[in-house]
Amino acid sequence: MDMPEKLYGALLRMTYATQFSSPMSAGVERTLAAIVWPFLFKFQPEQYLQEIEELLASDYVLNEQEFTEKRTNTEVKLYLEELSMAIEREFPTVARSGSVAKLSGKWRCLYCNDEIEKNFEIGNIFPTHHTCRCIWKLQPSHVSRSAMEALTEELCTFYTKKSMRNSFSISDPEEYAIETANRLARLLSEGQRNELINVLFDLKSRPTDSYFKMLKEKSEVDWPGHKDSWRFFEQFCSILASQMSDSLK
Repeated sequence: MDMPEKLYGALLRMTYATQFSSPMSAGVERTLAAIVWPFLFKFQPEQYLQEIEELLASDYVLNEQEFTEKRTNTEVKLYLEELSMAIEREFPTVARSGSVAKLSGKWRCLYCNDEIEKNFEIGNIFPTHHTCRCIWKLQPSHVSRSAMEALTEELCTFYTKKSMRNSFSISDPEEYAIETANRLARLLSEGQRNELINVLFDLKSRPTDSYFKMLKEKSEVDWPGHKDSWRFFEQFCSILASQMSDSLK
């Protein structure tokens, strides 16, 4: 049975950093550091969990791919299970059925046809749905009321020291800006998107603004503190503003 292209790509992405690890599960932390965090802006933690669930539940041969050769199918599956648990530890706002809730609040069952939201307390076990294992995600208790709030949440979620790792000089601002624009366009009204365009042009012209001190405290990224990070931020703002403008047409 041929593996679907999307799932095949996911398996390659999740096993790339483990190709020289012995045993394979010893590469879990390397995958988090080299793949999951740096590509957080594009691939959400819940997506990894869903892809792993699909791979583990399938009859696909997992140990004959580019980065899993000379492994056993059992070893690959064990690694994927370990990676799932590590992602749940790293990102407590996502979890699989059977896992223990680390945060209290309203959780949504993702990737299912039914719109299911339930309240869970710390220590609760996430259930299955129609006997199927689900991916659950904690829903925000606060909805952004302004473009500035939405931008701040975006920067403090996807643009942290852990995710950027001082790679500003080699990262493509356009790729990041497009992903951010897609998320914010779904979240913001037309009026808020116009507001955001003004905010972006204002911020990139004022590197001494106290806003950046707040970002540094929350995300550990000192945007105006280094020429590479500031150049990235300026380009990112310009491209994001253009993307927001295009979303209004």
